[in-house]
Amino acid sequence: MTPVEKTLTELHEYLHTASVEGRVLDSYRVFHGRGKVYEGLDFLTIDYYAPALVLTCFFEPPTGWEGEFAEWIATHRHPDIRCVVLQRRYITGAPSDVLLGEIPEQFFAKRGDLLFSLALANHQNTGFFLDMEPGRKWIEKVSADKTVLNLFSYTC
Repeated sequence: MTPVEKTLTELHEYLHTASVEGRVLDSYRVFHGRGKVYEGLDFLTIDYYAPALVLTCFFEPPTGWEGEFAEWIATHRHPDIRCVVLQRRYITGAPSDVLLGEIPEQFFAKRGDLLFSLALANHQNTGFFLDMEPGRKWIEKVSADKTVLNLFSYTC
């Protein structure tokens, strides 16, 4: 099992548990290959925004990778993943293709009880940065019971 298949299998298990418990899973970074931890996968990140999986390729993937992934996800995806989008950041304009399903008209990132409207497949960025989650958790911890003026909300 590849590292991508392993993390997507974990996502499948999280979605199953959430479904059984009657809740919706928060959006999160499923796979982060950009840190060069996974050899040959440093071109890729995968994010989950219910009901979509968003793959971002920062440079051209190896020959055949997209087809192999599309074949794997078609047979292994959880039913709650109704849309798979592939964005190619290495191409001018960062075009996106829908590999599976359709992009919902209204699309949100979920974090606890909060929903953040997203611009999926229309722009280079969705407007919500899942890699910033550890920073958000840290700010929540150190700012508990305090008043905070966030001067950086536009960029993060």
